[in-house]
Amino acid sequence: MHAFEHFGGVPKIVIPDNLKAIKKTAYLDPLPNRSYADLAKHYGFQIDPCLPGTPEHKGKVESGVKYVENNFVPLREFKSFSDANMQLQGWNMTTVRNRIHGTTRQKPSYLFSEYEAAALKPLSQIRFEIPVWKRLKVYRDIHIQFDKAYYSVPQELGGEYVEARKTRSQLTVFHDNKLIAVHLPVSQG
Repeated sequence: MHAFEHFGGVPKIVIPDNLKAIKKTAYLDPLPNRSYADLAKHYGFQIDPCLPGTPEHKGKVESGVKYVENNFVPLREFKSFSDANMQLQGWNMTTVRNRIHGTTRQKPSYLFSEYEAAALKPLSQIRFEIPVWKRLKVYRDIHIQFDKAYYSVPQELGGEYVEARKTRSQLTVFHDNKLIAVHLPVSQG
């Protein structure tokens, strides 16, 4: 989300490394976890994860990490995490984007503005709320418990399992992928 906001748009395809957001990697049918799938749906990008044990799928991404480690970190002292972020952001704007890149022989800022920015899809005006999904059993009193709070569901689901999705603004409950209940979440104050 921060990257999309920073670049002012969303790529058509996101290629995550083999991480917890992906439950199963496969050429034709990767299986992301539900929260990551919700993120992709919200921003409208396709997920094409790297396969485990295939470093050639990563491109040159990891060389950028080494560039930061070798050229930024040893030259600085940080008072806090926020201070490190501010210094990194300034270094990125003044140094990294305006250097001549070793592979392309162009300034990254020029390549982004001339080619890559136009390829991004517009950023959604509504910021994505990161959800937490849980599979829950419906109690005999026709309620589920999510984060120590109780929420009602339709009577006929007593004893069944449901999928609950909680964000800061709402809790939704699904049974067999069908929406069955919507609640305002109880705050944990």
